[in-house]
Amino acid sequence: MTATNLLGFDGLNTRLSLVGGDISPSGLEILIKNYFSVFYWCRSAGEPLSMVLTNAPAIAPYLFEPQGEAIAWKADGNGYYTISEGISQPVYFWAASDTDSDGLTDSEEFTLGTDPDLPDTDMDGQTDGEETIAGVNPNDSNSFFAVASVLVTPPGIELQWAALTDRVYGIDRTAEFVMFEEIRSNLVFGAGGTVSTNLALQGDANAFRLRVRLAE
Repeated sequence: MTATNLLGFDGLNTRLSLVGGDISPSGLEILIKNYFSVFYWCRSAGEPLSMVLTNAPAIAPYLFEPQGEAIAWKADGNGYYTISEGISQPVYFWAASDTDSDGLTDSEEFTLGTDPDLPDTDMDGQTDGEETIAGVNPNDSNSFFAVASVLVTPPGIELQWAALTDRVYGIDRTAEFVMFEEIRSNLVFGAGGTVSTNLALQGDANAFRLRVRLAE
């Protein structure tokens, strides 16, 4: 049995001579170009594309190319490529900007609603990039990455925290908050949620630091 898909009319483009476009791997960022400019939109998850495109776009960086009709996002979403027609044409790559150097591109900040000019939007002492990697809300000062609880279990202690499956965690120990000693590394978890690890106490060196990074 052959399935039939019917196209519906959602709206009319009023920007003349649009020649190419692409949607980011996240599905949340849209680029459409004409021969002279690249237009950029950002949308919320589930927001109809036709509705997003009725909003005024931002203008993304672009260098004029004769017959420049192709544009595509980089696979990780951190920039885009353009190229024109013809033999041996150069491929241009436009890296995503990170104005405040917090580890998030400006377009990612636009998507998250954080301030691209402020490394720590919610002023809680952790940068927007650090909080995003940790899986907490960078717009909420009451949401930050930290150990959830410390349980004393002689002769040691048990640390608990909220973990994600695609992250790698590490734990350091210090006595004076200057020099840290790594005591756990490459901790990964097959299921998200509250996790824990047991640590031995060693004299007075019992202040701990929890680290997190993206899994490679």
